[in-house]
Amino acid sequence: MTRVYNALIAIHSLYIVLVTLFSVHAFSSPTALLYSLATAPNNWTVSLRSIGYQDDLTKFYRIIYQTNPTGLGASFAAGFYCVNPCTIYLFSVFIFEVDDTGGIVTSSPTKVVWSANRSNPVSENATLLLTSDGGLSLHDSDGTLVWFTNVSDHSVSGINITESGNLVLFDQNKSIIWQSFDHPTDTLLMGQKLTVGASLTANVSLTNWSEGQVHLTVVSNGLRAFADSNHKQLYIDCNILQNITENNSDYQLEFTNGSLSFSNYNDPTGRITLPNARSDSIQFIRLEYKGAMMWWNARSFAYGIAVAKLLCIPLPMGVVTCQQRSLL
Repeated sequence: MTRVYNALIAIHSLYIVLVTLFSVHAFSSPTALLYSLATAPNNWTVSLRSIGYQDDLTKFYRIIYQTNPTGLGASFAAGFYCVNPCTIYLFSVFIFEVDDTGGIVTSSPTKVVWSANRSNPVSENATLLLTSDGGLSLHDSDGTLVWFTNVSDHSVSGINITESGNLVLFDQNKSIIWQSFDHPTDTLLMGQKLTVGASLTANVSLTNWSEGQVHLTVVSNGLRAFADSNHKQLYIDCNILQNITENNSDYQLEFTNGSLSFSNYNDPTGRITLPNARSDSIQFIRLEYKGAMMWWNARSFAYGIAVAKLLCIPLPMGVVTCQQRSLL
């Protein structure tokens, strides 16, 4: 009996070591736990019965989730999300709140920071498939293919949600072959980068998740935001850097803890420091449906700061332009 017990202890210890090594090697996330990943093949069907957590307005079902390293507070999950009365659903990455017992804080608002099917929500009994030869694919209740990751040239081993809110697909070598950070919607998370040509596109409205016409694009010397899809109604023109040619594609916008920087790979140049940033709290920048570029701190979702007001100064005709300086 003692031998059996010792053998079980040894196996359990080896298991914990392997899980830790896997998490660190694959995603540089030493605190990643078992519930932060799922292996292929797998599938999940959404229904009101599976939507187990809710606040006053929304409900969600976590497929995988990554709790805050401290064990409580704002955390990331990937799963299905809906707004009452829950007739349509998004497959999304969202922020939820955990209390000191590990329970869900239902009084705290859930915030969606990425979604796969924002312009084409699915109905009840839709299915999310995870396969080794196709990655993730979302099918509506009638079987219609709504969204997929298009990684047929790779063999997928599983999915993971990182501490920064990045949903990733990995192969048998633990290499990332697809990530949500490369497919931004309306939100920029900490550690996420937007290269020249990449955009954030706002929702149509507060209750309509579809892509609207308001979008913000990274250009070679800063940021430009338009109120229409034809790039005619310019309302933000932030020429952050001077003496930069239009064909320079090496620059990128990156959101780090407490700052928004615009730089190339060798020369970090433009930077803005956001006030009252806390390293122990999830932060994100969102292009709101009315066109404001807002910085949010997960400790106080009711309070947002207009980033454009920090970056830029208003000019006549409703156009905003940046002050002509190389360092913000």
